[in-house]
Amino acid sequence: SIVSPIFARLNPGNGGIMVFKNTDFPMNDLGNYGSISDIVEIGDQYGITGYQELCAPGCTHILLAYVSQNGNIIGGSKSTDTFTGDDARGVAISNSPIDVVSFGHQEGDLILRENRENDQPFKSNIFTDIGGNQTAHDILGRANGDFVLLSESDMGPNGGIDIMFFIVDNNLERQIEPIYFGGSRTDRATSIVAFDNGYVLAGSSNSDNADGTFDVYLIKIDMDGGLLWEIKHKIEGTDEFAQDIKSTDDGGLMITGYIEYEDNTTDIFLLKTTKDGIVL
Repeated sequence: SIVSPIFARLNPGNGGIMVFKNTDFPMNDLGNYGSISDIVEIGDQYGITGYQELCAPGCTHILLAYVSQNGNIIGGSKSTDTFTGDDARGVAISNSPIDVVSFGHQEGDLILRENRENDQPFKSNIFTDIGGNQTAHDILGRANGDFVLLSESDMGPNGGIDIMFFIVDNNLERQIEPIYFGGSRTDRATSIVAFDNGYVLAGSSNSDNADGTFDVYLIKIDMDGGLLWEIKHKIEGTDEFAQDIKSTDDGGLMITGYIEYEDNTTDIFLLKTTKDGIVL
């Protein structure tokens, strides 16, 4: 049986949640499995990205679609018309004043794909010239039409797994060489937020710990990726994994994620900081 993507919308009037599932998803013609990874509000519509199994198990392709406020699929595409190969996944989606772009990866290479509207030709790019295996994490549109990309590489200059940041223009061409952050072991940032004339990246790192445990890792950079500050928050004997970050109305930051204890149980955490990343 076919498994179709679902998403939910909160009704602010009554606080209820409306769940949408479309079994006639237009990219689903030959598919067995669909998954939504990210969603962005664009005017009175939503843009969604994810992936779809279109052939044998493990043969996944990037999905993009526009969805109405009522959950109806307005239009969309799959990556088979641009990319070949297996395991292509859309991870994050964002919009600028010029475009809507999905960011993902295929077999260790990063992929950008324009979310087509009104039957216009696709723009896309796959970055095969970056060494090692890369994993996409987050994308953020800028006012000038550019996009900033947050990913990771297992062949960064610092050793282990490094956080990787770079910028592309509205033609999806790289504008700067990748900038790497991290130490000699595993450093990973999964979310980025525009903040105080720059960006803050949120993730986790075990590069400073002899026991290999992970700490929350926050990095503040300027608009071009220059490092302004970095800070780690540690709880002894546990692993802390930051998953998302948002700015707050009082000028600080809110980080969400989960703690994994030595007995393998987990708890969700909320971390509130000042604008300098200091926990309140």
